[in-house]
Amino acid sequence: MLTTTTGKYVAQQFVASSPQAEMLGVIIEGFLHNLRTEEIREFLMRYGLETIDPKRWYSQQLILNIEKAIVEAQINASENLVALGMEAVEHQPFPPTVKTIGDGILAIKAIMASVTRNVPPDETMDIIVQRPGYMLVVVNMPFAADSLYGYLWGVTRRFRPPKSIFSVKKVNNPDPENHPGMAFEITWS
Repeated sequence: MLTTTTGKYVAQQFVASSPQAEMLGVIIEGFLHNLRTEEIREFLMRYGLETIDPKRWYSQQLILNIEKAIVEAQINASENLVALGMEAVEHQPFPPTVKTIGDGILAIKAIMASVTRNVPPDETMDIIVQRPGYMLVVVNMPFAADSLYGYLWGVTRRFRPPKSIFSVKKVNNPDPENHPGMAFEITWS
């Protein structure tokens, strides 16, 4: 397992932190129901996931292998992975107290803890900077950047202020030593 000099876990894209790392089916149901389902179905069948039980635990590496296969196919890879991330948000039960984008991002920490097991505590997403209309989020998870983008886009769309315009974009991580992972800026007005 790769770590920073400060001892923090660093997620490696498409590599589970351990062979025992697992995800609950509810988080991956979006693989079967999204804007790009027909293109993604081929990959699911190749890896034996014709159906997904929301209450069953699945190997995280299996899910990462599917994402990697989508990327390597190079046919609508970005669109397919963004669609997966967006749909994952739709299948997540957020607490009724979640009302803002920041609340949604913070709730993800608790949600991820309940839908993953056998992963390091540093495999998470954190808000590094937050001010009105701006947020810098660092995601230290082994998933494809495009699916993480879709996930953050989905959370932002779901919890943005009414009629606001927003954007999500991947940026350079300003402090990878203390906050390892991919950085994303979220803005809204």
